[in-house]
Amino acid sequence: IYVENVLEDEPYMMAKMMEQIADPRIKLCLDIGHANAATDEDIPVELWIRELAPYIGHFHLHNNPGTGDTHGDFESGSMDIHRILETIEEVCPPNVTFTIEARDCRACVLWLQKYGYL
Repeated sequence: IYVENVLEDEPYMMAKMMEQIADPRIKLCLDIGHANAATDEDIPVELWIRELAPYIGHFHLHNNPGTGDTHGDFESGSMDIHRILETIEEVCPPNVTFTIEARDCRACVLWLQKYGYL
């Protein structure tokens, strides 16, 4: 079971929830776009990833300007997707999975190919 962040404005509540659940069958799905849109600038998405890394099993990937959940491609928003992916690689288990949730998935796949992720 994956529990997804939707309107949470910080990652700490989800970390506390997962500590209390303490069941390895239940993981988090971190939607980076939701985190970016619902969080103040002083809590970057990379902090969400670092705080929740032990509990994350899946990511939803898309970008937005931080003021709304536009589901933009990786270059259409305020997040640095390179830095996000580097943080994931650095702190998350190697078996995490990903879904591209951008309205223009083709642009995201081309971006991933262009920068050597695929």
